[in-house]
Amino acid sequence: MSNDTDAKPITHQADLAKLPGALAPLIERPQWAVWRWTRKPDGKWQKPPFQARQPDRHASTNDPNTWADYATALAAVQAGHGDGLSYVLTNGDPCGAIDLDHCRDKLCSIDKWAQNFMQAAVDTYQEVTPSGEGVRIWLL
Repeated sequence: MSNDTDAKPITHQADLAKLPGALAPLIERPQWAVWRWTRKPDGKWQKPPFQARQPDRHASTNDPNTWADYATALAAVQAGHGDGLSYVLTNGDPCGAIDLDHCRDKLCSIDKWAQNFMQAAVDTYQEVTPSGEGVRIWLL
């Protein structure tokens, strides 16, 4: 008998070839990787970064040699080498991101604590995370 954790999670994301305008400045920066759903030893799912040029190798958040440009990362996902795109934030970026994890349920209700965060960040771009269980806030 299997349970929900046996199946690869559903990925919640928009068309990766058409990023929202708020994220357009990131396309010009060569700080992209891909991610794939993989299982941790305890059976839980995770989304580690992989190199777009060598998708069988992990990407490092502090080694620019493991990153790629947006077009290369998008092509890797479109070729089936990843489940989504990952942008590597650095100190030199004009933006930052905050993940509010485990704040959405299957009915898309958002926990009050996360709603308060989102309302305080009203002048930001906000999106559902790929797991569907959280919210990411992008800000300048």
